[in-house]
Amino acid sequence: LRNKVLREKDLVQQQMQSDLDKADLSARVTELALAVERLQKQNLEKDQVNKDLTEKLEALAVLSDSESGVQLSGSERTADASNGSLRGLSGQRTPSPPRRSSPGRGRSPRRGPSPACSDSSTLALIHSALHKRQLQVQDMRGRYEASQDLLGTLRKQLSDSESERRALEEQLQRLRDKTDGAMQAHEDAQREVQRLRSANELLS
Repeated sequence: LRNKVLREKDLVQQQMQSDLDKADLSARVTELALAVERLQKQNLEKDQVNKDLTEKLEALAVLSDSESGVQLSGSERTADASNGSLRGLSGQRTPSPPRRSSPGRGRSPRRGPSPACSDSSTLALIHSALHKRQLQVQDMRGRYEASQDLLGTLRKQLSDSESERRALEEQLQRLRDKTDGAMQAHEDAQREVQRLRSANELLS
């Protein structure tokens, strides 16, 4: 009888320890479940940022290609205009008629700006505009390359987060299995305690 009482006491202690283990496992399962949920939310946010950035990069690439095409065609038009202006200047040179001597010294008429000076100013303005456009295209390309680097970093972070999430889910599943085993052992211990109590009552 004394052995049975000691055994019952031992089973009660095991039951108490099982309850403590069960509570600890339940807390860890809850903590891991929250961590997995938080990672899933972060991954969704990073995926949306990744999508938005990809769309912006595609639009920027199209715009950069368009600006490059405009720059090239503008350069060709400028070269054609320059050649045409030079040809026009050379074609307009005709021998001037001989001057007539006037009886008195009159004031000579003011001369307007020569065509050569006007064309040079126009070409300078065109070259300045093209240079400004080239700087804009270079700036856009620099921003595009920087955005590509940022996109690569975000994709790596997203991949790392996915790996961490999968590892946490596996750990969570192992803890759930362990919790199920602890609950089963707890139920078995309760049944054994109840059986011993019934036997003790019969003996007493």
